[in-house]
Amino acid sequence: MASDISRRRKAAAQEQGPLYMERRGRLMGAAADIFREQGLDGASLNDIAKRAGLDRATLYYYIESKEDLYRAVVEDVVHDNVNAVEKVRNGEGSGADKLSQAIHLLMDSYEKNYPHLFLFVAEDFGRRGQVRRQGRKPAAAAAVEDWRTQLVGLGDAYYSALKSVVAEGLADGSLSSQLSPGLVAHGVIGMVSWSHRWFKPEGRASAEEIADGFTAMVLDGIGVRRG
Repeated sequence: MASDISRRRKAAAQEQGPLYMERRGRLMGAAADIFREQGLDGASLNDIAKRAGLDRATLYYYIESKEDLYRAVVEDVVHDNVNAVEKVRNGEGSGADKLSQAIHLLMDSYEKNYPHLFLFVAEDFGRRGQVRRQGRKPAAAAAVEDWRTQLVGLGDAYYSALKSVVAEGLADGSLSSQLSPGLVAHGVIGMVSWSHRWFKPEGRASAEEIADGFTAMVLDGIGVRRG
């Protein structure tokens, strides 16, 4: 049976009035900052509540646990990334120009949302297949399964948009490859996402410099040879 706080949380989410949305925005921003500074394990709801200017009891109108809050923050970022690449796909420019924009936007997102988005990538929360983790209660496992299903859909949407960008480039002559648009898109996403293994915002190369290098690698490899 749902608890009173659970029912009230659902009712508040359905209403989504100005106060609810304003507080949720503050909470998401504070959580993103704390996750970035302290990581998932080091972050505490007390610190997040304090940063958001809310008392801890108020947090439970918006989230059930720290993990639930982390999922909400990550999902917001993934949604933003999908919206960004779809905007690029629908915008002006050649396929090569759009591919460069997409690479820069994704790398920039990894930097701005470090490290919690990288934790998501490293844990592969968006992979297909049943979740099995020892000690996890059935309800908790089911919640993660539902979340993964949503993220798989978002991942598919991102891939579809990038695939369209590559296909456009092959059609307009700004790109050339013996591979299919889908394989090129998978390769680009994999190359940028693998940066979770080594990228640090304070490292020797910035996200923009890395994106410049990745773009040059891709376009030199599949760009049309001139002369």
